[in-house]
Amino acid sequence: MLLMALSGIGVYGAIYHLVGIPWLIRSARANIGKILAVNSNFGSLENAGATVITGLLIDQFLMPDGFHRTGHHLCGHRIGHVVARRDRADSRRRSRPGQQC
Repeated sequence: MLLMALSGIGVYGAIYHLVGIPWLIRSARANIGKILAVNSNFGSLENAGATVITGLLIDQFLMPDGFHRTGHHLCGHRIGHVVARRDRADSRRRSRPGQQC
């Protein structure tokens, strides 16, 4: 189970760096260096924060519970993000003048 989880993290990281960084550069209107620096800093903070939060949860609760709570939080966050994007896309479609659904 741990092997699968760590492999999944590795695959995500490998895909993000091949796709995410060029996407940032392409979508940057100006000051590409600043955008890449902010992305790098928040990426480092994310890794450090995830480690500390998981460690605190493991210390406070039991080992599996710490990982389950973190996973449930991330899944809930992702579901909320998908719902928010869908609602935003729906409101954009409705707000276009002269277009019929």
